Amino acid sequence: MLRPDRNSDRGIQKWQGFFLSEHSEQMEQEQQHDAWLEEMSAESIQEVLALGLLHQRLLVFQLKPKQDDRTDRYPEPLMKGYLRGSEGERLLVQTNQGIQQVNVSDIHHVHCEERVQKWYT
Repeated sequence: MLRPDRNSDRGIQKWQGFFLSEHSEQMEQEQQHDAWLEEMSAESIQEVLALGLLHQRLLVFQLKPKQDDRTDRYPEPLMKGYLRGSEGERLLVQTNQGIQQVNVSDIHHVHCEERVQKWYT
């Protein structure tokens, strides 16, 4: 009857702990990034933009990656702001950092942020 070597069991446990900590670290890094939202058609984007401008709703933008076709890249942080106007294909979006210019063709996803219901009236 073969007996397991105690030293090899300890070695396996040691390496499993190492891989587990590395995996946990990678998972934490992935959670810090936004996930890619569903890509929208040009018509859907135009509808949301029109709704946001008409009702002055807070819009949330996710932009396409810049000049990098790698799909494993994380998206840029979401941009939130109010649509203030447009100049051709360029939108003027009022954010906390001031007026930002966004090309319509650079928009991957946009939606109106839900309004928070007041608990009092």
